[in-house]
Amino acid sequence: METLLEILKYTVPSIVMMVGVVVMMNHLFRQEGERRMFEMRRLNVNVIVPAKMRAYERLTLFLERITPESMFGRFDISGLTNIQLQQMLIRAVRDEFEHNVSQQIYVSSEAWVFVRNAREFMVQFINSCAVQCEPDGDSMQLAKMLLERYASMENAPVQLALDRLHQEFKMF
Repeated sequence: METLLEILKYTVPSIVMMVGVVVMMNHLFRQEGERRMFEMRRLNVNVIVPAKMRAYERLTLFLERITPESMFGRFDISGLTNIQLQQMLIRAVRDEFEHNVSQQIYVSSEAWVFVRNAREFMVQFINSCAVQCEPDGDSMQLAKMLLERYASMENAPVQLALDRLHQEFKMF
């Protein structure tokens, strides 16, 4: 019996000490994990937020640049045929889109669908107007048709996409 008391005299304090150390270590590890999560959130704000803002800016610029009035302001269309103008405009829309395709990771899936639809609409719009013009005719005929039809449109997909981006940015 004395040996049992002697064993307990050494093991009970050791067990109590070990439980105390385990509790303290768990507390320290939990605090360290919370501190790291806070630090990661702080870094996220410093890195991700500016990247998201640039994405909204770039996609807004993309949508503005694919409108007919913007494209005709950037390109010299004199001396081109309708087919050449059609190809140049479609290439410009596709190039602009490809340049900004990586921005989709910073915006919602819904906003990206609006942007993609706007691009597809502009390509189809250019093609549908070009079909109604003489391929070898003066490019001014196609340019005029594109400008007039686009100006008369209500709720063009490009404008809907711009509205969606503005809406989402305000919530952001």
